[in-house]
Amino acid sequence: MKVGFSRQDISPPIDTQFGCFVTERQIRVIGHHDPLWASATVISHGNDTVALVSCDLALMTSSVVHRARKIINGRTGIPESNVLISHTHVHSAPGGTGTEAATPGVDPDYFGEPAYTGLVMDRIAKAVEEAFASMEECELKVTSQPIEGIGTTRDRREPPYQPYAGLLEFVRPDGTVTAVIISYACHPSIVGFSNLLTSSDFVGVTCDAMSQALGGAGVMLLMAPAGDVSTRNTRKEQTYAEVDRLGKVLADQLLAIRPKLEAVKVDEVKAFSKPYEVPIGPLPSIEDLEKAVEKTRTALDKMIAERPDDGSENGTYNMPMGAVLEQYVYWSRARNQLEKVKSVKVSSAPSEVQVIKLGPVLFLGVECELHTPREAEIRSQVPYMPLFIVAPANGSLGNITGKSKNPGILAAPAGDALVSASVELLNEVLKG
Repeated sequence: MKVGFSRQDISPPIDTQFGCFVTERQIRVIGHHDPLWASATVISHGNDTVALVSCDLALMTSSVVHRARKIINGRTGIPESNVLISHTHVHSAPGGTGTEAATPGVDPDYFGEPAYTGLVMDRIAKAVEEAFASMEECELKVTSQPIEGIGTTRDRREPPYQPYAGLLEFVRPDGTVTAVIISYACHPSIVGFSNLLTSSDFVGVTCDAMSQALGGAGVMLLMAPAGDVSTRNTRKEQTYAEVDRLGKVLADQLLAIRPKLEAVKVDEVKAFSKPYEVPIGPLPSIEDLEKAVEKTRTALDKMIAERPDDGSENGTYNMPMGAVLEQYVYWSRARNQLEKVKSVKVSSAPSEVQVIKLGPVLFLGVECELHTPREAEIRSQVPYMPLFIVAPANGSLGNITGKSKNPGILAAPAGDALVSASVELLNEVLKG
């Protein structure tokens, strides 16, 4: 087995609009606290090669992923179907809303600037290209262990769910580490919506600390199902000092579990995918949504007029964020949904689930923010380890929750459809 790693800076131009689910917020980038990265690990065995990519972006649509895959194929020859492109869903970065992906014909230049969309795709391809060119012989070591004090569920479960971390190290014959993949679930949203600087949040701190401790090894994090997992119950404040603290807490725990790494034999490298349809709607009427937009906009304007605004300093938007932000979210969601209802004329949207197989190790990529109850459904039906779920991967259709409804324009059966497609593909792969 041969492995290569590379990463490219994808920090946006100043004045690019932040992404995440409040896409209409007029909050734009004024600077960079730390770089945003597109990180790539390329693995080959025999005539087969796969690429795993992680991007520090709020969201990516499948249209951007497919275009990036084509560029990668043109530069390296790696089949498009053998490339998994994920994003960390970091809230301090550009990116559109998931509902864009569920609307056929949506403009793929959704990062705020068409040129930035092109930059992201080019840098993803360049990272893969450089990783492909730098491949060297390695063996794979793997473990999965519980992590405490960082991510927990936000829905007040007792006791709160705390995710495991997967640690995969690609080790040269001389014992040095060339690349590391971390699988961990937690929203990178420590600094919150008042932040005006781009940042990879705790993900960047963890990866950099791990790299330094391992002699400069390339380190990337593939986000595990974190739809309902955040630092809400563990962070002391929403500052960059707290980003640094929690990022190092995660790195320290990952380094502490390295003695539990076990070598696995990688006798093949393969990629598999299964297309399926995600149901959309039923959608509310345009009339009801127009009323909701008007009502929430009026309430928002009143709250803004009554609050003090002392401008922005030190990369922070200084305003009382609580009730005002909540009202802003309500208005933004109503406006978003109205636009989608006007444009959506279909009852379903195409999606895919993907499996990357490294010998006995499986990565399952799903195109959504997967919540832990749905992850549990998949794992209960396919009780296989080592299995690492990457979410979001290859785009994002939004949240797939454990409830009867999903946020946005996804229909209630969307979660069932995703679980079913995932289980079917995993069973097909495991049966050979």
